[in-house]
Amino acid sequence: MDFDGSTVAVNDLSMLTLGFNYKFSDHLRIKFEYDDSLGTRTYERYFDRRLGIAQIVMSF
Repeated sequence: MDFDGSTVAVNDLSMLTLGFNYKFSDHLRIKFEYDDSLGTRTYERYFDRRLGIAQIVMSF
């Protein structure tokens, strides 16, 4: 089921995911993630074949 309630068929995907996590202290981390579908295509709306994400995480 898609975000708008429509049904979406998704075939098998080949994916590569790399991640890096660095802990500065008990309360502060930085995280990086990279996803690549390795050329696999889909008709799913908002599907990105290459995606990079960076986060700064603070905990209390």
